[in-house]
Amino acid sequence: MGIVVRQSIRNTVITYVGFVIGAANALFMYTNFLGKTYYGLTAFLLSSANIIMPLMAFGVHNT
Repeated sequence: MGIVVRQSIRNTVITYVGFVIGAANALFMYTNFLGKTYYGLTAFLLSSANIIMPLMAFGVHNT
C-alpha cells in the first residue's frame, strides 16, 4: 500500500473518531452533567467562537 493511501486512511479514521467523541460529548456528557444554565452557556460560547473565529483569522494567512 502506498504512503499516500495509508496516510489518507489513517487521517480519515482519526477524523471519524474525533467526530464520534465530539458527538458523544455533546449528546451525553453535556446534557447529563451540566445544568440547563451551564449547558446554555457552553452552547453560547461555542457558537460565539464559531462566529468570531473567521473574523479574527481574516488576513492572518497572508502574513
